Amino acid sequence: MIRTSSITLFFGWIFSILTFLPLSTSATTITWVGGTGTWFDKGHWDTGTIPTINDEVIINSGSVFIDNGNATAQTVTLDASADLTVFQGRILEVETVQFSNGLTNYGYIINMGTIQISSPSGSNNTGFLNYGTFYNRGGVVEISQVGLGYRNYTAATTTNDGIIEIHDLYGVGGGCLSNMSEFTNEKGATIELYNLGLTSYIISNFTTPANFYNHGEIDIHDCLSMTGEGIQITEGVFRNEIDGVIRVIETGNTGFFVGTNGTFRNSGQLQIHYTGNLGILANGFMVNHQSGFIFSSNTASHVIMVGNYGEIRNFGQLYTSAAGFRSLLNQGIFNNYPKGKFLIENSIFSDGYFNNMGNMTTYFTGTNVIINPLNNNGIVGDHNDSFTASDFNNNGVIVKPIYGNVEVGVPVSNALSLGSLSNVTVVSWTIGQSSNVSAGTYNSSTNTFTPNSNAAGLTEIYVALRRTNSGLTKKYVVPIPNGIQNPSPRLGLTSNGLEGTLESQAIMGTGEEFKVYPNPTNNHFQIINGKEYINHLEIVDQMGRIILTEKAVNQETLIQLPAGTTPGIYTVRVQNKEGKTTSKPIIVQ
Repeated sequence: MIRTSSITLFFGWIFSILTFLPLSTSATTITWVGGTGTWFDKGHWDTGTIPTINDEVIINSGSVFIDNGNATAQTVTLDASADLTVFQGRILEVETVQFSNGLTNYGYIINMGTIQISSPSGSNNTGFLNYGTFYNRGGVVEISQVGLGYRNYTAATTTNDGIIEIHDLYGVGGGCLSNMSEFTNEKGATIELYNLGLTSYIISNFTTPANFYNHGEIDIHDCLSMTGEGIQITEGVFRNEIDGVIRVIETGNTGFFVGTNGTFRNSGQLQIHYTGNLGILANGFMVNHQSGFIFSSNTASHVIMVGNYGEIRNFGQLYTSAAGFRSLLNQGIFNNYPKGKFLIENSIFSDGYFNNMGNMTTYFTGTNVIINPLNNNGIVGDHNDSFTASDFNNNGVIVKPIYGNVEVGVPVSNALSLGSLSNVTVVSWTIGQSSNVSAGTYNSSTNTFTPNSNAAGLTEIYVALRRTNSGLTKKYVVPIPNGIQNPSPRLGLTSNGLEGTLESQAIMGTGEEFKVYPNPTNNHFQIINGKEYINHLEIVDQMGRIILTEKAVNQETLIQLPAGTTPGIYTVRVQNKEGKTTSKPIIVQ
């Protein structure tokens, strides 16, 4: 009887497992013997065979072309004196294994075809390491199922003029695409990054001087399980140029991070939505240039946070919406410059330095709490009256709601909250955002607005303001919560303190029966009579001469003064159907 020991059984179990594990040591190393030639020429390989998916390829020197077929390898390494070209319509497939990096380049690679790098077993390695020069010349690079995606090391250069797609990574604590040198995404080129697992960042500038130039499109999406920032600029400079578009949508943490030694300059478009924490965290230096557009929304925490050592300068458009907490938490420096537009949906909390020199608008919700004074040297469109209780140094203009009873023809005092109109010109008051129809007149010397009949019944009008230092004109909504009413049929005239109405057949007094506006006037005026009791109207000069007679005056009638009417004081006399009369002086300028 044969007895099998437990030790024998244990080693047999281990052997049965190891039999099915892929081992990188089983790969064959094949080396290019030098010179110029095609990948598919057996004579250029030291083994006399063409590499397969199980082979580790080394190219020490020479020029290799993938030109008349599709190439495969387990790993590919190019030394400094070597170059590799993948031609259009051709594929280089690298299927690496655990702890083996896919493509390592110290030389020069041009891709006009397709480079595919993956690891079916899900390896904790790097797909593409670039120490030399990589030019994706209209080609496609796809990296998936590896630990880290693409690394552009110190002194390396990467230029993408095609498509780079990185997805389904397994790395923990690593990143998707990191730049430590020079990386350019050209106009028309695309970088798409998605489903990136537990990576701690997606795109990163690691070192100084690292420069990232984006002229094309960068799309980051479906990364809710990631633990770090979407785009992380730890050091160096990241430039989103005027043609550049960056979209960061659905990240598990902060969407965009600028570190203490990092700089971000935006002249294009940056959109950040649906983040698990902040939209933007600026601990370093961030500039949104005049052509720049930044929009961030739907964040679990603040849309924008400026750290103690951070600074944001906005010369372009900066919009925030749907913050989990605040639109802006400012602990550093925030400057909105003269041509800058800053839209705030929620609130601002600032114990740092905040200076608005441009245009700032609140909308929808928003109760603003400001610790250190917010300095307004520009225009604030505060249509929901968010800054009422704020510590606010107003040296400019604040457009706020007009409360109380507002009537056609009656001047509204303090129409704008003014610190100064020195750098602002009031262009017009209109009945709509896109309308040029006048809603009334504004007197800058008294800061009063007088609605006209076009505005009757409206609950909001618009004022157009021009910044004289920037030439920028923008319309701001002015809410009128109680609406603009047609005047009641009253005469704004004191008559020896007596009160009465045409209807009661008494002498008219203060605030009774009909209105005349504008007053003073030039050559015409509007008369409003709410009950159609005016049966006869005449205008008399100071000598008692009648210069104009009208019959059957409607509820609202435009009265045109006769040509040649000289400046002076005239009397408007009206008579009801019972023959009772009242009058009102009018000044002709």
